[in-house]
Amino acid sequence: MNIKKIGLTCLLAMCCTLSVSAHELVWYDGKWAHEGSDLTPDKKVTFGTLKNGVRYAIIPNKLPKGRVSLYLNMQVGSLMEEESEKGFAHFVEHMAFNGTKHFPAGSLIPFFQENGMSFGGDTNAHTSLAETVYKLNLAKVDDASVEKALFILRDFADGMLMEEHEVKDEIGVILSEKKTRESEESLAKDARRTHLYKGTKFEDNVIGTEQSIQSVTSSNLTHFYTTWYRPERAMVVVVGDIEVSKLAPMVEKTFHSFKNDTPPPVVHDFGEVKRPVFELFVQPREMDGVSFSLSIIHPRIFYKDTQERLRESFVQSMASYIFNQRLREIGLKHPHLWGKAQFYNSSKKGLLPSAGLSFISNSEHWEEALKSLIKESKSAQAFGFSVEELSQAKTVIGRNLDKAILNEANQKSSDIANGFVTIANSGAVYTSSQEDKKHYEQFLPTITLAEVNAAFNEAFAPENRTLVVSGKLKASHEQITQAWKSAQKQPFQAYEASVKKEFPYLSLPKEVTSLPKLEKKSLGKDAPTLYVAHYNDTLDIYMIPTKYEHNQVMARLIFGEDKPFGESVLPLRKIASTVLSGSGIGALSPTEVSKLFGGLGLSVSEGFDDANSVINGSATSKDFSPLMQTMWTQYVDPTPKESALIRFKQSLELGEHQKEKSVEGVDQAYSASYFHGDSKRYASMSLESLEQYRLEDIRTFVKNQRDFSRKATMIITGDFEPKSVLKEVVRYFGVHEKKAHKAYDTHLQSASFPSQSYHERIVEDKVDKSVVYRVFESPVENIEDRKRIATINILSAVLKDRLRKELREKSGVAYSPSASFKHSINPVDKGFGLLSMKVTTQTKNKQEALAKMDEIVADLLCSGVSEDEIERLKAPMLTSWKSGLRKSELWHNLLDRELRHELPFVQWHENYPKLLEQIHAKDVNEALAVILNTQKSAAYVITSKGVVNE
Repeated sequence: MNIKKIGLTCLLAMCCTLSVSAHELVWYDGKWAHEGSDLTPDKKVTFGTLKNGVRYAIIPNKLPKGRVSLYLNMQVGSLMEEESEKGFAHFVEHMAFNGTKHFPAGSLIPFFQENGMSFGGDTNAHTSLAETVYKLNLAKVDDASVEKALFILRDFADGMLMEEHEVKDEIGVILSEKKTRESEESLAKDARRTHLYKGTKFEDNVIGTEQSIQSVTSSNLTHFYTTWYRPERAMVVVVGDIEVSKLAPMVEKTFHSFKNDTPPPVVHDFGEVKRPVFELFVQPREMDGVSFSLSIIHPRIFYKDTQERLRESFVQSMASYIFNQRLREIGLKHPHLWGKAQFYNSSKKGLLPSAGLSFISNSEHWEEALKSLIKESKSAQAFGFSVEELSQAKTVIGRNLDKAILNEANQKSSDIANGFVTIANSGAVYTSSQEDKKHYEQFLPTITLAEVNAAFNEAFAPENRTLVVSGKLKASHEQITQAWKSAQKQPFQAYEASVKKEFPYLSLPKEVTSLPKLEKKSLGKDAPTLYVAHYNDTLDIYMIPTKYEHNQVMARLIFGEDKPFGESVLPLRKIASTVLSGSGIGALSPTEVSKLFGGLGLSVSEGFDDANSVINGSATSKDFSPLMQTMWTQYVDPTPKESALIRFKQSLELGEHQKEKSVEGVDQAYSASYFHGDSKRYASMSLESLEQYRLEDIRTFVKNQRDFSRKATMIITGDFEPKSVLKEVVRYFGVHEKKAHKAYDTHLQSASFPSQSYHERIVEDKVDKSVVYRVFESPVENIEDRKRIATINILSAVLKDRLRKELREKSGVAYSPSASFKHSINPVDKGFGLLSMKVTTQTKNKQEALAKMDEIVADLLCSGVSEDEIERLKAPMLTSWKSGLRKSELWHNLLDRELRHELPFVQWHENYPKLLEQIHAKDVNEALAVILNTQKSAAYVITSKGVVNE
């Protein structure tokens, strides 16, 4: 469970000044949190501490099979930096891959690739306020591979070389990363953080400033590294398909000699957070709409993780759940108020404890929304919650704990490792879900309504309020202040919660006595078994029972005429999908669905693919019957709601500026359509299109999809017993009256390559950024030519790897360049495919980036690729294939595609490793000679206007 507590020991001074102790991060004491707690740690974890202070945790886990995650968690982050060292902790993280004692610069990434690991996916790292974590997700679990990985992590701990030329080269990479991550929204967040925490260490950005990054040298970076990277701050975490008895000696052997003889550094005070009784901070922005965020800063107190603290966390969670349910219900009743309103309470968690309220609204209704939010919070503080609301909250939290227990066996090793590090660095005990549920059941009878009401009131107790208003708002500072004051004085009354709806609310179909014959089929050597049944002339049922994700099941109902939605229907199809997803289930609203099924993990949604209606559902295995009931309810009683349509329109209005006037937004909204000849199939939804349709049009469209003359298809995948599942499926979906379908437009424009060889789009974005594409037409005339498809995918990997070397490592022009290959299987496109390279960079570097891309292409055309390069890049592709084999969703989607397109996708996937073996440098060179040397090549650049004009 993630109900864990972190904070910081401090004293609450007079008024609103929060004073810190002389010793920050007191839980970074080299001990495990459970050593001083009455909570029992997860028994699956083997904890240990070496004589030099290095701690380790080993957790056996079978998912994915044959893989293991090894993390080095250094309890060092930006909070340890001096004023002249801003960004140094993050810079050190980068240098781990640029040369260590035993691994020269440039050797690690090829080594990882040769061993089936992708850079960024299987090898990564992150730095935050108080931690730097290095992550290796191995594709093998043999002793030699694990020992090698531990050896690499050991080199990260005390073997980084920090060579001057490598440091200098990395400055450009980090500046590119900084620019890549910058956006109008991120800069606004930085300004808010600086304002709220001015004068403290928390105002600094982890990545540092441009000036501080430029100031890094081998000498000053080495000083920071050798000062803070110490054995008592190191934690080795190993999670995976391993033998625990072997791992502890390996860790001991590798890390026992790690030492740092320099005096332990002192963590200086992070500074006092000072907030007035009330302050308004206004950020005029070009974004559409306006966001309001009310922050209440709490004292930084470190609470030891104990049973008492766990109980308190449950109480706080109940209060938060109840009030957020109220806000959601109000938003559905009055959708014009806000797109989303939220209450959060982290008053006793984290390094920045706070509570607050927030909402996003349009410029017309902000004052009404503000008054409504304040009125409801005051009502809850004055009148409290109801017994019924508390009962609902207790039920949902209990269900969430049950779901966590069921899902423990389905967690990936990397996810477990990430969670363990987060909890350990917060000073909390890593407990099992079973242990959390046991405590919850002990606490439950004693948790009273008065306690929950008190917990909600406590969130508002500190006498400081900072209201941050961000966006396009015509109101003046004085007008907003007056609206705030007026909101405090308005009358309020007790909240009237809606009555909980009954479910099922429809008369259910009768149970069936006669079932169709189940036919058992093999999908292949490495594939699960397929069960097929045909019920009358109305329903085809395909079931794939697996044990990959325990206690989980997913279902997909496909129905319709299986004819493509044409150009004129595409906007309505997209609108209907979005409105249905925001309308709940059947006649039930989203809040009613939450009250009925919250915490169960049961999910149902309807949408439309290229040619049919689709209802997707998922649940725990024990809830398969309720899953079928809810999917059937959605099928027979679809009810697109006005509130969902209004909220969809609001979201488009609020996102209009981002879509039209930011480099990222234009890229996301328009690039795919441009590359496919301005095809409407790839176009984003526009306000203009939405406003052409009314709710009645959407309801008619949805209803018409229920009139079809073909069989429906049900696909079930997961942990279940076929015969019992078959009975439920036939009961709810076996009876269908075939009807003549109302004709609709089925004409589609085929995709085509851009007509211009170079096109630049100027965007009114004030952030210095450009996105640069180089694309090549890469047709696949025969979809069954899998060797060609795999060959071009390898070519894509070659391009990506060379982009990384040239644009990231050598020139520092781009932080994360990429390459990809996509092809259409829609017959109308006649095998259209695109091989693309993409770089995000500073505007001044856009032409250099494009030139580098073209140099890479020219070099490939001249010299080709080698067999060694091909084999090295095939290894991560095979690792990805192997990991996917044990995912139910993979087989679910493969079977879906096979049934819809009548092509052997399952068999193709099975044959993928053999296919890769058949592809050699000669094949890739032949392909690139045609694709990269074609006239069908285009450059597409999206550039921020503000920089262009300078």
